[in-house]
Amino acid sequence: REIFISYSRRDKEIVFPFVQYINEVIGQKNCCWIDLKGIESGGNFEDVIMQAIDDCKIVLFMLSESSLKSLWTKREVYYAEGEGKRIVPALVDGDKLRGWFKFHFGNVDYIDVKSEEQKGKLVENLKSWIRINESKRNELIQEKQEIINLFPIEIEGKFGYADKSGKVVIPCQWLYAEDFSEGLARIHKWNSWDDNYQGFIDKNGDLLIPCQWKTAKPF
Repeated sequence: REIFISYSRRDKEIVFPFVQYINEVIGQKNCCWIDLKGIESGGNFEDVIMQAIDDCKIVLFMLSESSLKSLWTKREVYYAEGEGKRIVPALVDGDKLRGWFKFHFGNVDYIDVKSEEQKGKLVENLKSWIRINESKRNELIQEKQEIINLFPIEIEGKFGYADKSGKVVIPCQWLYAEDFSEGLARIHKWNSWDDNYQGFIDKNGDLLIPCQWKTAKPF
């Protein structure tokens, strides 16, 4: 989830529809992470919250009298700041920043959820910030496709890999080599068919998982 929602459940009648609005306008059903059930009643709630903040890029702080009084929302925002997350305040009530949030963050830009114009501006900003993340993911997808385009070859009884142009990319050095799967390829150590072990290499030909098994399956 790209967006973490920090809020007080006393404001849920306003916050829940607002989160639904963000999901619908951005066009992603679950782009927001929000605690709907009150996980602080569980034993591992701190780990769950920290993991959600670690995984997100944006923390949307729903600023209200209730959230300013909440110990947990304050901890969430401070933790997010420490992890370098983008923190965006959204006013649930009142017309300005106040309390510990203003003291700590100064006069940062904020939006008023009661204003349709400002809500629209926020969503456009969120789209822009998420789009940057999508471009990074596309780069990773492209890198994965390049890995898949390496295929096993055999020269003088030893196996390596070539790219789609036929250029040898990973020298032939193994008893046997197999197709890449999820970024790794299974290879057989060069001994003999009666005495060989299997491990995994990356796209550079580096042995990431040592040849230590008689049998292994692709990822």
